[in-house]
Parts: sequence; structure tokens; C-alpha cells
Amino acid sequence: MYYIYTPRELSDAIAKKQESFEINGDLIESVLKIKNTGTTAWIVTLGAISFATAAALATTKIGRITTPLTLPIATFNTLGAVPILGISATTAAVEIAVAFGGVSVLNTLRKYKIIENSEDKLVLQKP
Repeated sequence: MYYIYTPRELSDAIAKKQESFEINGDLIESVLKIKNTGTTAWIVTLGAISFATAAALATTKIGRITTPLTLPIATFNTLGAVPILGISATTAAVEIAVAFGGVSVLNTLRKYKIIENSEDKLVLQKP
């Protein structure tokens, strides 16, 4: 079983096409909100998260330092998702997408089936 505690670990598990994994900690609530958002609301949410992810991934090189080019824009663009998912789940969604390199990971996450859901763990399995 693959155990997940952070958005980056979740992104890695999906990238590695893990058959199943166990999510623990604060990430449980965020993943449930992402998975349980209705289709129409998800389209709006994904649009906002897409812009935020693209802005967060955009960087510029100043001398020897690579810095986020548009971090304030990334933050502003999540405003369309916050009323639907809440701030924690929106932040987790952007972190998962940035770690993966795009928002397609979130659609893949939504396809995983919930096998077990308790207060301290969430087990997801590939469909």
C-alpha cells in the first residue's frame, strides 16, 4: 500500500499509476472535496485551478536565480475555485497540479474509487 501525506506524494502516486493508495491527515478532506464536486462546478473550479497552475509554473530567470514570475496572479486566479472547494482544498489542488506539471492529474484523481473512508484514512483504488 502506498501511503500519502502531502499533495506532492499524491501527485507522485497518480503519476506512477498506483493501483491503490491510502491518504492520511489533512489531505483527506481536500481530496474528498475535489472528488465530490459536481460536474458543472468542477468545470468552473478546474478553469480557475488551470490558470493558477499555469501562473505558478511560469518562471523567469534573473541572473542565476529562477523565481516565480506570476505568483500573485496564481493566487488571484484561485478565487473562482475557493467558493466551491474552500481555501484548503483549492490550495491542495493547485499544489497537486503544480507537482504533476498540469491539471490533468486532478481529473485522474476524480476517477479513483473510494474503497475506505474513515476519520483517519481514505483509501482510493484505480477504476
